[in-house]
Amino acid sequence: MRSPWIVSYDIADERRLRRVARICSHYGERVQFSVFVCHLDRMLLAKLQADLLPIIHRDEDQVIFARLESLDAQHLSSIGKRLSLTQRIVII
Repeated sequence: MRSPWIVSYDIADERRLRRVARICSHYGERVQFSVFVCHLDRMLLAKLQADLLPIIHRDEDQVIFARLESLDAQHLSSIGKRLSLTQRIVII
């Protein structure tokens, strides 16, 4: 069963940053510059991590994966620009 995950990253090199963003865009929706919401099961999470590992430099870069228990208007809020989420289906 898929759960919502926040995937956030801090990448030191601009080229690697673009590559990480492109990979994350295949799995979820960008909600901020370096933050994606992805609906993943265990297999998709492992695949995303496996796709990112060869790109990042472990001593310079960081990718954080945070599983959310719930992702709806009652449990997630923002200030400023309105946050809009659409659920995407990933087929591998």
